[in-house]
Amino acid sequence: MTNKIWKYSAAIAVTAVVLTAAAIACAAQEPEEPVQPAAPAAAAPAAAAPFPSDQAAPEAPSQVQQLPAAAAPAMAPALPEPAQAAAAVGGGGTGPLPDRTGSDDDSMMPDAMPYMAEKIQPGGFGTAFHIITGTSNENITQVPYRESPMSAALVAQGAILPVDERLPDWQNVFILPPGDEVGVYGGSLRTTRAGNITQTDMGMGYGLEMSPDGLRLVPSVFRVFEGNDDGTEYTFNIREGARWSDGYPHTIEDVRFALEDLMLNKELMPALPAVLRSPITGDDMRVQFIDDTTFKVFFDDPNFSFMESTAMNIFSGIKGCPRCFISPSHIQKRYHIKYNAAEIPAIIEKNDQSNWVKNFTYIRNVRGFDGPPSEPIPTQFDIDYIYRGENHYNPVFGGFWARSQKSGAERTEFERNHYHPSIDPEGNQLPYMDEWIGIRTENREVGIFRTMRGESDWSRWDLVTAEMPLYLANSEKGDYSVVKSDSPDGSDATFIANQEFVEDPELGELLRTRNFRIALSLAWNRNGTNEALAAGLGTPQNMVPHPATPYFPGEEWRTLDTEYDLDRAKELMADMGYTDGDGDGYLDRKSDGGPLTMFFQSNSHYPFVEWLQSDFKDLGSSSTSTRQVPGRATRPSLRRSTSSSSRRPRAARTHGRMRGTAWPQRRRILRVLPLVSTTPLAVKRAWPRPAPTRSTRTPMERWLRTARTPPTSAATCSNFRG
Repeated sequence: MTNKIWKYSAAIAVTAVVLTAAAIACAAQEPEEPVQPAAPAAAAPAAAAPFPSDQAAPEAPSQVQQLPAAAAPAMAPALPEPAQAAAAVGGGGTGPLPDRTGSDDDSMMPDAMPYMAEKIQPGGFGTAFHIITGTSNENITQVPYRESPMSAALVAQGAILPVDERLPDWQNVFILPPGDEVGVYGGSLRTTRAGNITQTDMGMGYGLEMSPDGLRLVPSVFRVFEGNDDGTEYTFNIREGARWSDGYPHTIEDVRFALEDLMLNKELMPALPAVLRSPITGDDMRVQFIDDTTFKVFFDDPNFSFMESTAMNIFSGIKGCPRCFISPSHIQKRYHIKYNAAEIPAIIEKNDQSNWVKNFTYIRNVRGFDGPPSEPIPTQFDIDYIYRGENHYNPVFGGFWARSQKSGAERTEFERNHYHPSIDPEGNQLPYMDEWIGIRTENREVGIFRTMRGESDWSRWDLVTAEMPLYLANSEKGDYSVVKSDSPDGSDATFIANQEFVEDPELGELLRTRNFRIALSLAWNRNGTNEALAAGLGTPQNMVPHPATPYFPGEEWRTLDTEYDLDRAKELMADMGYTDGDGDGYLDRKSDGGPLTMFFQSNSHYPFVEWLQSDFKDLGSSSTSTRQVPGRATRPSLRRSTSSSSRRPRAARTHGRMRGTAWPQRRRILRVLPLVSTTPLAVKRAWPRPAPTRSTRTPMERWLRTARTPPTSAATCSNFRG
């Protein structure tokens, strides 16, 4: 934890833009009822009996401990002092719920107390779900499960299991409290954007997710995640009774296969990421399986990053396989040499891969495959079952599975996951929508304008903070709302000096000189950046942890050396011996008199890079940026900034590098982070509601007023967050 403070305090010249995630909730007209997809094939008859609790696991690699005697149940995670458990949600009221589907059938609507969302105070981030509900959902009054009309129709056809068999029991089901209100079943959710919507956008279900305040990982697909006091032992429990989107049971075998046969397999994973190794000894983590629902991870020495790392969020799901904690073993065992050696040669030839390791990396891509299984999937667990159908797919835990997601297609389609192991506090299985349709547009601008016309029901892509006045000015005409949510991050726009740079001794020493970094900070006109690129909605400051976190260093450090003072910046450079010897407006190196040259690596958002170019030019630095040509992954071309002098090379040259391009000759000196990430839009369907009262406030005034409300919950899309 402590090293986080140093990481933040070492950053220079930072502006924190309060707007880190915008959500647009559209009250667009209801689209025509989509054609319901054909029902999937009926589930196969029950296969072998479930994995017995006394059956030994297969032989494991040497670094994995074998099954000992069953341990005592894991203790519930201790509640941090600052966190207060939310009031119990739900209850056994007597008033009937309104008809959520618009039909006259009240059979699925038992009496219950209407759900009340948690009230999040300004500057707060809400409470982690497992604290609101309790580890075993003991804080929520148990109610009968309910399902969508689409699911009920498939149950009647015998195509899927009844809802009580599709979901885990009350102690194991994932209860996802919506951020505002309980939703209504049915309909399609549309998103227009420049790129394709893929399975990764739907959410696949991660074992762990980041807590709302961004400080640590909390359970999601895993029911329990807790560590001991010294950070050397971590305990996990799976959600017993959960199922994959194809209906096959999720068991501890999915975890064992992922960890023993994938993660700790040196052919697939020659080296583990740092967060999965002991910090001092460098040894790989060790895994011990306790019983049918519990496993532990051990380290030689304290590894608290294991419960804080955003990388662990990814590793805890299926996206990163073979670097993963959960794998759909009934699908992926087919491509593992240990389980299917006879068929592997034919498979790698069919997929045009050189060996089974490369083929496994190919087939695990959740964005690369779609469609339903091409053979019936058993609904009972059988440790020997391996799917061998013609159509390869990757089942998920998230709210939607990929019906069609061909790269470059104008339309991608995702269908309700009828086995999604999540409900809202009133017992309604999530998601609320029947399908999600992604519409690919010619470019970002077309996607934004189609969204503002009401053609998106929810989107979180392609927004730029500088365009916020445009979004707000059209919000009444387009009948949508912009919702701001704060982030615990210390900044959305910054540049960071690489103090480990050693390729050029003079530059390396300069970057490690505090006064040089202060000069760069003073030369950056943060207020100008904020007004021009963030519509004035940002807060000029250093990159420090949010005041709501325990790591906030104090107001003094938040604003230290952030005022724009070009004269003082030039004085600091002069004191360090950097002057303009020939009067061309650019600083010279002390060692050889040549131009003082710096290189930037930038993730994206070149308007921000260009602003820095202009500010640093005033300090005595010229800069060069690069842009990636869409659809190409070649070395980018250079675009030089204008200069009043052409007699000598630029005094400071800045190479920005877009993600996905190569620049092996350069090692970054300054790293530029984007002013705003692609700011999320969340569009919520216009369910029947009272006519709104006309407000006398301007759109900007209303937005700033409603910015204090919590964002639309992920429950609307019914994905495990993370």
